[in-house]
Amino acid sequence: MDSDTTRIARLEQQVDWLFAQAGYEPPNGTMPAPSGAPWPYPVSPAVLGLAREGDLIRAIKQQRAESGQGLKEAKDAVEAAMDMVHRGV
Repeated sequence: MDSDTTRIARLEQQVDWLFAQAGYEPPNGTMPAPSGAPWPYPVSPAVLGLAREGDLIRAIKQQRAESGQGLKEAKDAVEAAMDMVHRGV
């Protein structure tokens, strides 16, 4: 089992990765990102949450706002994430 210090360091690295993906300066300075992305879906947790609630239109709008993608690309990303959820990824 990992020590608390190791676990905290790994969590800080994951937080930095998320900040970098969102276009912000990583707060902990632990970049580069982890080799295995901590979030396997092609959309953010907020977008995935909306899609899981069945609100696909808001999920697609949120994806567009976060990523700057066009309508088709955002729709494809949300559908790919939901497909991953249905497959148990």
